[in-house]
Amino acid sequence: MLERLANRRKSAQAMAMKARIVINCAKGLANRGVAAKLGVSEAMIGKWRRNGPLDGSVLVGMSYTV
Repeated sequence: MLERLANRRKSAQAMAMKARIVINCAKGLANRGVAAKLGVSEAMIGKWRRNGPLDGSVLVGMSYTV
């Protein structure tokens, strides 16, 4: 589901970015690697790691169309 959300053109850009962060963190990449790959700051990645589990459950309940 996260892969589909991250790659959908109609997904809100912020939601798609959050899904990409979750996917890449789940692959075991360090904050620096995820940030470089996605073109965002390490602070953004750190924020998501601190805000809870990066297994996709952080996205549950957020408004999006799949």
